Amino acid sequence: MGLFAGATQNKETQISHVKENKDFDFFNVPEIPQSILSRLQQYNSVRHVNFLEWLPGGQSILINTDLGESMQLYTIKQPGGMREQITFFPDPVYYGTFCPDKKKQELLYTIDVGGNENYQIFNLNLKNGAHALLTDGKSKYGRPLWSHRGDRFVYFSTKRNGKDWDIFIQSRDENEEQLLIKNEGVWVPVCWSHDDSKLIVEHYVSSKKATLYIYNLKRKKLTAIKTTDSCVSFGGVLWAKDDRGLFLTATEQSEFLSLQYYDIEQSKMINVTKDIAWNIVDHALSQDGSCVAFAANSHGFSDLYFLDTKSVAYKKVEGIDQGRIYGLSFSPDSQKLSLVLAPANGPPDIYSIKLSDTTLHRWTTSEAGGLPTTDFVTPTITSYPTFDSVGGKPRNIPLLVYTPKKTKQPPVLIYIHGGPESQFWPQYKSRISYVVNELGVAVMGPNVRGSAGYGKSYMELDNGFNRDKAVRDIGALITWLKRQPEFDSTRIGVLGGSYGGFMSLASMVAYNDQLACGVDIYGISNFVTFLKNTKSYRRDLRRAEYGDERDPEMEKYLVSISPLTHCDKITKPLFVLQGANDPRVPPSESKQMVDKISLQNGHVWYLLAKNEGHGFSRKSTRLYVDGAIALFLKTYLLK
Repeated sequence: MGLFAGATQNKETQISHVKENKDFDFFNVPEIPQSILSRLQQYNSVRHVNFLEWLPGGQSILINTDLGESMQLYTIKQPGGMREQITFFPDPVYYGTFCPDKKKQELLYTIDVGGNENYQIFNLNLKNGAHALLTDGKSKYGRPLWSHRGDRFVYFSTKRNGKDWDIFIQSRDENEEQLLIKNEGVWVPVCWSHDDSKLIVEHYVSSKKATLYIYNLKRKKLTAIKTTDSCVSFGGVLWAKDDRGLFLTATEQSEFLSLQYYDIEQSKMINVTKDIAWNIVDHALSQDGSCVAFAANSHGFSDLYFLDTKSVAYKKVEGIDQGRIYGLSFSPDSQKLSLVLAPANGPPDIYSIKLSDTTLHRWTTSEAGGLPTTDFVTPTITSYPTFDSVGGKPRNIPLLVYTPKKTKQPPVLIYIHGGPESQFWPQYKSRISYVVNELGVAVMGPNVRGSAGYGKSYMELDNGFNRDKAVRDIGALITWLKRQPEFDSTRIGVLGGSYGGFMSLASMVAYNDQLACGVDIYGISNFVTFLKNTKSYRRDLRRAEYGDERDPEMEKYLVSISPLTHCDKITKPLFVLQGANDPRVPPSESKQMVDKISLQNGHVWYLLAKNEGHGFSRKSTRLYVDGAIALFLKTYLLK
């Protein structure tokens, strides 16, 4: 069975001598020197910010940012204005939306507890500051969308059976919910028509397959949006101003998520950006319907375009610094476009661009922890050959390389993204900047097969029985590194989170003798136990990507490529980190890996964050986690 053939599983045991405090459980993790934590505090104090929406009236904006312990909601009244905080919780608030009816002066937001992802919908009355829970307090809810009049909103929920995502509507005045769509699988509301008579809803099956529907609220009827491809994925969807068509991003007759126009009467899709061979990752339509703004993703960096909806001609907007662009939204008067610009060498900030002369106005100036941003490294884009070929030539894997400015022949940390249907984004990451600047380690972010951003054919190369080929792409990177004299190929480590955690563990199995150490952050250790124990509302989505373990042949293959099956091959130091409330990759995945390595007297550190889920959302958690990772790398990669 490929890379991992021939190994056998060990018996399970329980790790002993676990230390704990109110925030963490530890196993073998030494005390972190204050010198590491003090310096990391600055890197972790670099602000992050997201644009959420323009407020009714169009003079102010709603954002979230992490001035405190976690991301909270703020408003800003003008470019460069003061951030006015409106939510105050220990857990982050990632989503908020104002009622379009200005008389209401209220806001919907979602929040979970400790990263459990059972998001609840709350209403915040801005007149008196009162918060009201609108949902059951225990099921999963999400995507609350106001109608244009602001008299009602829609959302999805798993409340019926904990597995399927149904769509509900709730009247704000009556405060009663009504079931709109009851079906199997994942169904989410996308957007309202301008006259509030229809909804776009999506039935999401996998990263490569989904179906969009128009739901007529009066007739209670679903009508599928027709495509010619059997497998189509969608990004954003917007109604045209006259409600006779849709501007959407889709892979219909395209390798990439292209901007397309769907004519509802003719049931016809028209590819608008077929000449752009990159994903269109965000788009917005002006309130007057005259302009579409969209961003194209090239190796994680963005180009911004404006499209005239009458001529369907578009042109690139010049004069914007290099970085990732997202958060596109037109002001109510159609004169300004919001955008978040996230450079590789500094914190993201929110801007608005004036359509008449494309001048930029800066709304936020995110602090950089007192660090000079000139010290932050921008990655270079390159590629390396892997083991197989395309058209008779070696397949090349895209690679982003952060090289320390002051270290000659630095050691290397291979940083593997999660997903797997994601990609390595070059925007600022505090952990990477610390490792590069303070430890003098080169960081390499490969977009192995299965990554998004390079076409749907590339994204499907790791599906099903091809999963281990993505691991072989890491082996090819190690081989390539040995031919690069500017790096120290005798000191290579791997780090990844979620699916990247599996890749890190699998790389430690397959290339143990060529690696110095590995870091696994809430990674999958056994695909079969993962599929059994992940939350039921995610199980079929993951089966579509990883394979159905209920099929005997697939189960056999999944066991054969699971790192847990081959713990005996890992003899180099390993650090495993996990959130206790993780609904995606449950803590048992990390625990069983640590148990088995401990049983065979392997060298493993283990850190469990008690108030976190799939991702470390609190600053205090991230500081300690990154401090522990830094100490681990200093101990086993630098020496």
